[in-house]
Amino acid sequence: MQENFKKPLVSIVIPVYNSEKYLQETVQSVINQTYSNWELIIVDDGSLDTSLLIAEKFAIQNQKIQIIEKSNTGVSDSRNVGLRSVKGKYVAFLDSDDVWLPNNLEAKIGLLQNTNVDAAYSFCETINEYSKKLNSLKKGCSNFSLDDMLLWNANYITIPSGLIFKTSVVTSIGGFNRKLTNNADQEILMRLLANNGKVVVYESVTWHYRIHSSNMSLNIKTMEKDTLLTYSIANKKKYFKNYFFKSKCFAKMYLILAGSWWKNGKNKKRGFVYIAKAFIINPFYTTYLLLNKLKK
Repeated sequence: MQENFKKPLVSIVIPVYNSEKYLQETVQSVINQTYSNWELIIVDDGSLDTSLLIAEKFAIQNQKIQIIEKSNTGVSDSRNVGLRSVKGKYVAFLDSDDVWLPNNLEAKIGLLQNTNVDAAYSFCETINEYSKKLNSLKKGCSNFSLDDMLLWNANYITIPSGLIFKTSVVTSIGGFNRKLTNNADQEILMRLLANNGKVVVYESVTWHYRIHSSNMSLNIKTMEKDTLLTYSIANKKKYFKNYFFKSKCFAKMYLILAGSWWKNGKNKKRGFVYIAKAFIINPFYTTYLLLNKLKK
Protein backbone atom coordinates (compact mmCIF):
# COMPACT_ATOMS: atom_id res chain seq x y z
CA MET A 1 0.00 0.00 0.00
CA GLN A 2 2.77 2.42 0.86
CA GLU A 3 4.17 2.10 -2.65
CA ASN A 4 0.86 3.21 -4.19
CA PHE A 5 0.91 6.51 -2.31
CA LYS A 6 4.11 7.42 -4.16
CA LYS A 7 2.51 6.76 -7.53
CA PRO A 8 -0.36 8.77 -9.01
CA LEU A 9 -3.64 6.95 -9.56
CA VAL A 10 -4.33 5.92 -13.15
CA SER A 11 -7.94 5.48 -14.23
CA ILE A 12 -8.70 3.01 -17.02
CA VAL A 13 -11.97 3.07 -18.96
CA ILE A 14 -13.05 0.06 -21.02
CA PRO A 15 -16.17 0.60 -23.14
CA VAL A 16 -17.84 -2.74 -23.76
CA TYR A 17 -20.42 -3.85 -26.29
CA ASN A 18 -20.83 -7.57 -27.03
CA SER A 19 -17.19 -8.35 -26.30
CA GLU A 20 -17.54 -11.72 -24.58
CA LYS A 21 -14.94 -13.33 -26.84
CA TYR A 22 -12.09 -11.03 -25.82
CA LEU A 23 -13.07 -9.20 -22.63
CA GLN A 24 -11.53 -11.64 -20.17
CA GLU A 25 -8.09 -11.39 -21.79
CA THR A 26 -8.38 -7.60 -21.98
CA VAL A 27 -9.30 -7.13 -18.31
CA GLN A 28 -6.69 -9.64 -17.19
CA SER A 29 -4.05 -7.59 -19.01
CA VAL A 30 -4.97 -4.64 -16.76
CA ILE A 31 -4.74 -6.75 -13.63
CA ASN A 32 -1.30 -7.97 -14.77
CA GLN A 33 0.18 -4.46 -14.93
CA THR A 34 3.44 -3.87 -13.05
CA TYR A 35 2.08 -0.40 -12.19
CA SER A 36 -0.26 -1.21 -9.32
CA ASN A 37 -2.06 2.04 -8.50
CA TRP A 38 -4.97 1.91 -10.93
CA GLU A 39 -8.75 1.81 -11.00
CA LEU A 40 -10.72 0.16 -13.78
CA ILE A 41 -14.11 1.39 -14.92
CA ILE A 42 -15.91 -0.99 -17.26
CA VAL A 43 -18.77 0.73 -19.08
CA ASP A 44 -21.22 -1.80 -20.49
CA ASP A 45 -22.98 -0.20 -23.46
CA GLY A 46 -26.09 -2.37 -23.39
CA SER A 47 -24.37 -5.63 -24.33
CA LEU A 48 -26.62 -8.46 -25.47
CA ASP A 49 -24.13 -11.25 -24.83
CA THR A 50 -22.36 -12.38 -21.62
CA SER A 51 -19.96 -9.40 -21.48
CA LEU A 52 -21.63 -7.96 -18.38
CA LEU A 53 -21.43 -11.30 -16.53
CA ILE A 54 -17.72 -11.54 -17.32
CA ALA A 55 -17.16 -8.01 -16.05
CA GLU A 56 -19.14 -8.68 -12.88
CA LYS A 57 -17.00 -11.71 -12.04
CA PHE A 58 -13.89 -9.56 -12.21
CA ALA A 59 -15.50 -6.82 -10.11
CA ILE A 60 -16.43 -9.32 -7.39
CA GLN A 61 -12.83 -10.53 -7.21
CA ASN A 62 -11.12 -7.13 -7.38
CA GLN A 63 -12.30 -4.02 -5.55
CA LYS A 64 -10.36 -1.78 -7.94
CA ILE A 65 -12.82 -2.69 -10.69
CA GLN A 66 -16.23 -1.05 -11.01
CA ILE A 67 -18.98 -1.42 -13.59
CA ILE A 68 -21.30 1.15 -15.11
CA GLU A 69 -24.34 -0.15 -16.99
CA LYS A 70 -26.07 1.97 -19.62
CA SER A 71 -28.21 1.70 -22.71
CA ASN A 72 -26.51 1.42 -26.08
CA THR A 73 -25.36 4.91 -27.13
CA GLY A 74 -22.03 4.14 -28.77
CA VAL A 75 -18.38 3.81 -27.89
CA SER A 76 -17.55 7.52 -27.62
CA ASP A 77 -20.43 8.21 -25.26
CA SER A 78 -19.38 5.18 -23.20
CA ARG A 79 -15.86 6.58 -22.88
CA ASN A 80 -17.29 9.92 -21.76
CA VAL A 81 -19.53 8.24 -19.19
CA GLY A 82 -16.47 6.48 -17.79
CA LEU A 83 -14.46 9.72 -17.89
CA ARG A 84 -17.01 11.43 -15.65
CA SER A 85 -16.38 8.81 -12.96
CA VAL A 86 -12.58 8.65 -12.97
CA LYS A 87 -10.53 9.71 -9.95
CA GLY A 88 -7.02 9.35 -11.37
CA LYS A 89 -4.52 12.00 -12.35
CA TYR A 90 -4.12 10.09 -15.61
CA VAL A 91 -6.70 8.28 -17.73
CA ALA A 92 -6.38 5.53 -20.32
CA PHE A 93 -9.04 4.21 -22.67
CA LEU A 94 -8.65 0.51 -23.47
CA ASP A 95 -10.80 -1.09 -26.14
CA SER A 96 -12.45 -4.32 -25.03
CA ASP A 97 -10.63 -6.51 -27.57
CA ASP A 98 -7.08 -5.16 -27.21
CA VAL A 99 -4.41 -6.37 -24.78
CA TRP A 100 -1.80 -4.49 -22.74
CA LEU A 101 1.61 -5.95 -22.00
CA PRO A 102 2.49 -5.86 -18.27
CA ASN A 103 4.75 -2.78 -18.55
CA ASN A 104 2.28 -0.61 -20.49
CA LEU A 105 1.24 1.69 -17.64
CA GLU A 106 4.66 1.77 -16.00
CA ALA A 107 6.37 2.90 -19.20
CA LYS A 108 3.91 5.62 -20.15
CA ILE A 109 3.35 7.06 -16.69
CA GLY A 110 7.11 7.37 -16.40
CA LEU A 111 7.13 9.44 -19.59
CA LEU A 112 4.24 11.63 -18.47
CA GLN A 113 5.87 12.32 -15.11
CA ASN A 114 9.31 13.09 -16.52
CA THR A 115 8.38 15.17 -19.57
CA ASN A 116 6.20 18.22 -20.08
CA VAL A 117 3.56 16.49 -22.18
CA ASP A 118 -0.19 15.87 -22.01
CA ALA A 119 -0.46 12.40 -23.56
CA ALA A 120 1.74 9.39 -24.23
CA TYR A 121 1.42 6.42 -26.57
CA SER A 122 3.65 3.56 -27.67
CA PHE A 123 4.43 1.09 -30.42
CA CYS A 124 2.11 -1.89 -30.78
CA GLU A 125 1.92 -5.27 -32.50
CA THR A 126 -1.17 -6.66 -34.17
CA ILE A 127 -2.74 -9.95 -33.16
CA ASN A 128 -5.60 -11.96 -34.62
CA GLU A 129 -8.79 -13.18 -32.99
CA TYR A 130 -6.85 -16.08 -31.47
CA SER A 131 -4.21 -13.76 -29.94
CA LYS A 132 -1.57 -14.90 -32.42
CA LYS A 133 0.87 -12.22 -33.59
CA LEU A 134 0.44 -11.10 -37.18
CA ASN A 135 4.04 -9.87 -37.56
CA SER A 136 2.85 -6.31 -38.08
CA LEU A 137 4.47 -3.58 -36.00
CA LYS A 138 2.85 -0.14 -35.69
CA LYS A 139 5.31 2.58 -34.68
CA GLY A 140 5.10 6.33 -34.14
CA CYS A 141 6.99 9.49 -33.34
CA SER A 142 6.89 12.38 -30.87
CA ASN A 143 6.32 16.06 -31.52
CA PHE A 144 3.95 15.70 -34.47
CA SER A 145 1.82 18.80 -35.04
CA LEU A 146 -1.81 19.51 -35.86
CA ASP A 147 -0.70 20.31 -39.43
CA ASP A 148 0.96 16.89 -39.62
CA MET A 149 -2.28 15.19 -38.61
CA LEU A 150 -4.43 17.21 -41.00
CA LEU A 151 -2.10 16.39 -43.89
CA TRP A 152 -1.71 12.74 -42.84
CA ASN A 153 2.06 13.25 -42.62
CA ALA A 154 2.58 12.30 -39.00
CA ASN A 155 3.85 8.88 -38.06
CA TYR A 156 1.53 8.25 -35.15
CA ILE A 157 -0.97 5.76 -33.75
CA THR A 158 -4.26 7.22 -32.53
CA ILE A 159 -5.92 3.98 -31.41
CA PRO A 160 -7.30 4.72 -27.90
CA SER A 161 -5.84 1.54 -26.36
CA GLY A 162 -2.34 2.90 -26.85
CA LEU A 163 -2.94 6.37 -25.38
CA ILE A 164 -2.72 7.69 -21.82
CA PHE A 165 -3.77 11.28 -21.07
CA LYS A 166 -3.62 13.72 -18.23
CA THR A 167 -7.20 13.55 -17.00
CA SER A 168 -7.41 17.33 -16.61
CA VAL A 169 -6.47 17.80 -20.26
CA VAL A 170 -9.06 15.37 -21.64
CA THR A 171 -11.73 16.91 -19.42
CA SER A 172 -10.82 20.47 -20.41
CA ILE A 173 -11.17 19.74 -24.15
CA GLY A 174 -14.54 18.05 -23.68
CA GLY A 175 -13.83 14.33 -23.95
CA PHE A 176 -14.73 12.33 -27.04
CA ASN A 177 -17.08 13.49 -29.78
CA ARG A 178 -20.23 11.38 -29.41
CA LYS A 179 -20.94 11.54 -33.15
CA LEU A 180 -17.70 9.74 -33.98
CA THR A 181 -16.77 6.08 -33.55
CA ASN A 182 -13.85 5.00 -35.75
CA ASN A 183 -12.18 8.44 -35.88
CA ALA A 184 -12.95 9.62 -32.35
CA ASP A 185 -9.33 9.06 -31.30
CA GLN A 186 -8.00 11.05 -34.27
CA GLU A 187 -10.36 13.95 -33.60
CA ILE A 188 -9.61 14.20 -29.87
CA LEU A 189 -5.88 14.32 -30.64
CA MET A 190 -6.52 17.12 -33.15
CA ARG A 191 -8.34 19.06 -30.44
CA LEU A 192 -5.54 18.42 -27.97
CA LEU A 193 -2.91 19.71 -30.41
CA ALA A 194 -5.10 22.68 -31.37
CA ASN A 195 -5.07 23.60 -27.67
CA ASN A 196 -1.26 23.49 -27.56
CA GLY A 197 -1.14 19.98 -26.12
CA LYS A 198 1.95 17.82 -26.51
CA VAL A 199 2.20 14.10 -27.24
CA VAL A 200 5.20 11.80 -26.71
CA VAL A 201 5.85 8.21 -27.81
CA TYR A 202 7.40 5.36 -25.85
CA GLU A 203 9.52 3.66 -28.49
CA SER A 204 8.79 0.04 -27.65
CA VAL A 205 5.84 -2.31 -27.97
CA THR A 206 3.66 -2.24 -24.85
CA TRP A 207 0.32 -3.50 -26.21
CA HIS A 208 -1.39 -5.63 -28.83
CA TYR A 209 -3.99 -4.35 -31.27
CA ARG A 210 -6.44 -7.04 -32.27
CA ILE A 211 -7.51 -7.44 -35.91
CA HIS A 212 -10.78 -9.31 -36.44
CA SER A 213 -13.91 -9.16 -38.54
CA SER A 214 -15.76 -6.87 -36.11
CA ASN A 215 -13.13 -4.11 -36.01
CA MET A 216 -14.73 -0.72 -36.60
CA SER A 217 -11.64 0.26 -38.59
CA LEU A 218 -12.55 -2.44 -41.12
CA ASN A 219 -16.02 -0.97 -41.66
CA ILE A 220 -15.43 1.28 -44.69
CA LYS A 221 -18.79 3.06 -44.46
CA THR A 222 -18.16 4.00 -40.83
CA MET A 223 -14.63 5.09 -41.64
CA GLU A 224 -15.92 7.19 -44.54
CA LYS A 225 -18.59 8.89 -42.43
CA ASP A 226 -16.21 9.56 -39.55
CA THR A 227 -13.37 10.84 -41.73
CA LEU A 228 -15.62 13.29 -43.56
CA LEU A 229 -17.13 14.49 -40.28
CA THR A 230 -13.69 14.87 -38.66
CA TYR A 231 -12.51 17.11 -41.50
CA SER A 232 -15.77 19.05 -41.46
CA ILE A 233 -15.23 19.70 -37.73
CA ALA A 234 -11.62 20.73 -38.40
CA ASN A 235 -12.82 23.17 -41.06
CA LYS A 236 -15.45 24.70 -38.76
CA LYS A 237 -12.87 25.09 -36.00
CA LYS A 238 -10.50 26.78 -38.48
CA TYR A 239 -7.67 24.28 -37.98
CA PHE A 240 -6.43 24.81 -41.55
CA LYS A 241 -3.91 27.68 -41.71
CA ASN A 242 -4.92 28.78 -45.22
CA TYR A 243 -7.01 27.69 -48.20
CA PHE A 244 -4.11 26.16 -50.14
CA PHE A 245 -3.12 24.02 -47.15
CA LYS A 246 -6.76 23.00 -46.65
CA SER A 247 -7.05 21.94 -50.30
CA LYS A 248 -3.97 19.71 -49.91
CA CYS A 249 -5.38 18.14 -46.74
CA PHE A 250 -8.77 17.43 -48.31
CA ALA A 251 -7.18 16.08 -51.50
CA LYS A 252 -5.09 13.61 -49.54
CA MET A 253 -8.05 12.65 -47.38
CA TYR A 254 -10.16 11.98 -50.48
CA LEU A 255 -7.41 9.80 -51.94
CA ILE A 256 -7.21 7.81 -48.71
CA LEU A 257 -10.98 7.22 -48.88
CA ALA A 258 -10.60 6.27 -52.55
CA GLY A 259 -7.96 3.70 -51.69
CA SER A 260 -10.06 2.30 -48.85
CA TRP A 261 -13.06 1.78 -51.11
CA TRP A 262 -10.93 0.44 -53.97
CA LYS A 263 -8.91 -2.06 -51.92
CA ASN A 264 -10.90 -2.98 -48.81
CA GLY A 265 -14.40 -1.97 -49.89
CA LYS A 266 -14.12 -3.66 -53.30
CA ASN A 267 -15.96 -0.69 -54.80
CA LYS A 268 -13.96 0.92 -57.62
CA LYS A 269 -16.84 3.21 -58.60
CA ARG A 270 -16.86 4.74 -55.14
CA GLY A 271 -13.08 4.97 -55.29
CA PHE A 272 -13.25 6.92 -58.57
CA VAL A 273 -15.71 9.37 -56.99
CA TYR A 274 -13.17 10.30 -54.34
CA ILE A 275 -10.33 10.49 -56.85
CA ALA A 276 -12.45 12.99 -58.79
CA LYS A 277 -13.10 14.99 -55.62
CA ALA A 278 -9.37 15.13 -54.96
CA PHE A 279 -8.66 16.42 -58.48
CA ILE A 280 -11.38 19.05 -58.20
CA ILE A 281 -10.10 20.51 -54.94
CA ASN A 282 -6.36 20.38 -55.78
CA PRO A 283 -5.41 18.87 -59.16
CA PHE A 284 -1.67 19.54 -58.89
CA TYR A 285 -1.20 17.99 -55.44
CA THR A 286 -3.44 15.06 -56.37
CA THR A 287 -1.36 14.38 -59.48
CA TYR A 288 1.81 14.57 -57.39
CA LEU A 289 0.44 12.08 -54.83
CA LEU A 290 -0.77 9.62 -57.47
CA LEU A 291 2.53 9.72 -59.38
CA ASN A 292 4.42 9.04 -56.14
CA LYS A 293 2.08 6.14 -55.44
CA LEU A 294 2.77 4.65 -58.86
CA LYS A 295 6.54 4.85 -58.29
CA LYS A 296 6.36 2.70 -55.16
